[in-house]
Formats: sequence, C-alpha cells, structure tokens
Amino acid sequence: RRYGERCDSAYWIYSRMLRELALFAAVLVISAAARAYDVEVTDKSNSEVEAMRDVANEDDTENVANEVIAGYQRANIYGGWLRRNNGKTETKNIADMERQAGISSAPPAKDVTKQIANIVVDNKLIHYGGVHTIPTIGDPEYGVLKKFILTYGVVGEFECKDFQPVHISVPADRQLIVFSASYGSTSHPDRDVTQAVVKYLVKDNAINHDGGVHTAIGDPEPGVPKTFRIIYGYSQRFTCLDFQPVVISVEEGLSLHVFRATYGSANI
Repeated sequence: RRYGERCDSAYWIYSRMLRELALFAAVLVISAAARAYDVEVTDKSNSEVEAMRDVANEDDTENVANEVIAGYQRANIYGGWLRRNNGKTETKNIADMERQAGISSAPPAKDVTKQIANIVVDNKLIHYGGVHTIPTIGDPEYGVLKKFILTYGVVGEFECKDFQPVHISVPADRQLIVFSASYGSTSHPDRDVTQAVVKYLVKDNAINHDGGVHTAIGDPEPGVPKTFRIIYGYSQRFTCLDFQPVVISVEEGLSLHVFRATYGSANI
C-alpha cells in the first residue's frame, strides 16, 4: 500500500511539473510575440515622430507638438494590442494627434475638376447644400471637416481690324493673362503674336493702345487688311467648407473656365 501511495504522489508531482512547464512555455511565446510587435510598432513610429518634430520646429510650436508626439508614441507602443482589437477608434485618435502636430494622416484631397466643370451652366457655377451633395462627387471622408478649393479662369475674347483701338483691363487685384493672340490676313489668320503682345502692349496690367496694334508689334503683311484676335483673362481662387454654398458667376461677355478643383480634409 505504501508503494502505491508513493507512486500516486510521484505521478501528481510529475503532472504538476508538466502543467507548470507548459504554462511557462506559453508565457514565453506570448512575451516574445508582444516584444516583436512592440519593436515593429516602435520602429515604424520613429520616422513619423522625427517628421513631426521637424514640422514642430518649423512652425515654432515645439512645446505643444512635443506633448502631441509623446501621446502619439504612447498610443503606438502601448496601444498596439488595443489598435488590433479596436482599430477604428485608436486610428482616429492617432490621426487627430497627427493633425495637431502639423502632420495630416488624411488621404490627399480628391481631384474633382471634371465633376465641377460639368456643372457649369451659362458660365455660372451655382450649388447649394455643400459640395458633398453633388452626386458625382459624394463625401470622400464621412464625418471629417472638408474644404473645397477651386481655381478658375475668367476668360474674354477681343477682335478688331487694322487701325482700331484696343482697350482691355481686368480687376485691380487680378493679373492680366494673355492666353493667346494672333494677327494676320485671311491667308495667315493664325499668325501667333502672343509674346509680342505681352512684351509691347501689356502695360500696368492692362492693354490700352490706339492707332492699330501694328504700330506696337509690327506689320507682318504691309498693305494687306488684317485682324487682331486675343484671348485674355485672369485667374481666381474660391474656397469653402462643408455645407457652404458655391456661387460663382462672371460678367456678360466673359466665360468661366475651371482650371482645377479639389475636395478633401480641411486639415491638409
């Protein structure tokens, strides 16, 4: 009987040792995985933190940015498992910290140039309710404040015969742009004189010339009736936030041309 008791005792000790060894091995495996994950996250965040610090120094907001950077490091290094289990919440928090430090994690603004050009009617761009309500654009970042940026041109055309005066002007705060100019007879109607017009006719951000353009840029075909044509204009910039109306129109005789339009995070 004593021999049986000793065997039972030895078996119990042996079984317990096996359980403890198995538990210890499991702890080692989990610890190694956690360390590997932390190293991966730490390495990934180092370059991002340095980039943030560079921006902080440029913006002269180092004290505020350092607090944000510290929070960013904590969220990455110690919040690794939380980000795995609840990625959306933690990712959003990190994005907010990035924006505060001057680094936006938002995707690049969406190019909506074609969509905006397609809704220009009679040289007017009018839309109420916010850009996101335009069916062909939609909301690229739901729940995030966005900005619409539009660069457009106000374009005019002018034509005259020999010896006729030329008077062209733009608003005082805009720069006159000569897109193209031609001067020639019916045999050479498209003779390009754009550079000559810019050099000899544009003065004080306007064109005011009497007596015929040939007296300023030369006569390519003496004694032959010619026509001077010019396409000119100026660029304008328009910005608005979500839900704000977009109302743009131009004067009669001018045309509205969309050069570029983007729609994205206001923090970019």
